Amino acid sequence: MRFSDILLDFDGCVVESAPGIIQGVRYACEQAGRLDAPWEQWELYIGPSVYNFGCNIVGLGEEGGAKFMEDYGAYYREKGMYQSRVYPGMRELIEKPRAGGARVFVCTGKPEDLTLAMIGHYKLEFDGVGAMRREENRWKKPDILKWCMDTFSIDPARAVMVGDKASDVRAGHHWGMAGVGVSYGYGTLEELQGANPDKIAGTVAELEEYLL
Repeated sequence: MRFSDILLDFDGCVVESAPGIIQGVRYACEQAGRLDAPWEQWELYIGPSVYNFGCNIVGLGEEGGAKFMEDYGAYYREKGMYQSRVYPGMRELIEKPRAGGARVFVCTGKPEDLTLAMIGHYKLEFDGVGAMRREENRWKKPDILKWCMDTFSIDPARAVMVGDKASDVRAGHHWGMAGVGVSYGYGTLEELQGANPDKIAGTVAELEEYLL
């Protein structure tokens, strides 16, 4: 086994979730009376945070951003998460390392409650979940990854962070672990290459081959 601990980003790595996220953001913009905001530009909030999009790009500030997240979350729980799918082969990729003695975690900027709801809905099993919690000042990927390291006693020298954005790769490198990009998600190949990843996997099968 190449790594003892594998940390996976969620949206664009484990789950193809763009349709539900986009419609959730559109709904939150509609509730805020801001359908003029660039809700179609999913790259502004898939990978970065929906909360940041509401606060800064829509321009609602912290109080308005909190309401934006409430509306987004309401839509996502009712409809959005059912508009997603687990990438083909991902269940096996999660199961095989765990069967071989490694641990597999989620490390995502997605809100914790929505992440846990989707994991439950799709009946995925992980050794732990690190996700965004604004009230604990845990919403940037390096902070979430550090929380995972501390909470689950992860040795960075034997761990890897996997995701579809340059921020995933850079967060892994920042804390001394390998950083792997997946180009089948929502980041661009050029973006991933610019982060100097240890590996770029074009498919789930290619990712599995590298990890195992």
